[in-house]
Amino acid sequence: MVCSQGVPQLVILAPGWGRVRRIELHRDYMVVGREPACDVRFDDPHVSRAHAALQRRGNSVYVRDLGSFGGTFIGGSAVTSARELRPGDVVTFATVKARFEPASTTADDTLAVPAVALARSARETFREIALTRTRTLWLGWAGFLVFAEGLTTTIIAATRPGLFGRAGGTTGPAQGPLGPDIAGIPAEMLGRAFAAVGLLLLTAGIGLHISAAWRRRRAG
Repeated sequence: MVCSQGVPQLVILAPGWGRVRRIELHRDYMVVGREPACDVRFDDPHVSRAHAALQRRGNSVYVRDLGSFGGTFIGGSAVTSARELRPGDVVTFATVKARFEPASTTADDTLAVPAVALARSARETFREIALTRTRTLWLGWAGFLVFAEGLTTTIIAATRPGLFGRAGGTTGPAQGPLGPDIAGIPAEMLGRAFAAVGLLLLTAGIGLHISAAWRRRRAG
């Protein structure tokens, strides 16, 4: 695709760096997002419906995040207010990376994306995936251990209340409708709470694992 001269552009680097996609910023105000009505649309689940805004002020282009879930970044720095894009800046919308090319770029200059930029983008994407998988592993194990502890406490409180001593060193458990107390809290209720937290952590870990697997399949 040959773009018009004198128009600033975004060159999409990832995902899908095998084919070059270029977007001309021909309007003074353009909304970036997943909604079909957006001026710059990315069919990516990590991109919010209305993710960011691109505004032209003379020869300058500014990017502003619109409260997106995945965030907007320039060179790894989060965009918290309107920021001007410099030539060669890599702006990231959640997982979509694009290089900014100013209006002075000629058509011949924009026919190809440097291979080194594509390779760097690929490495960054796979590094993010690897980091997500590590977090998933820790989150999954933490959720499993917390769930197991909560389930064990619940079972013991229901079947063998004598294993819990009364606070203050007196003999015999402080018995309530939900079993003996631990520091004033019914042991069975405490166990259920731990089990619920463990299940939430485990579910979050599984969700991250599915997300990392999906991103790796898209990247591959």
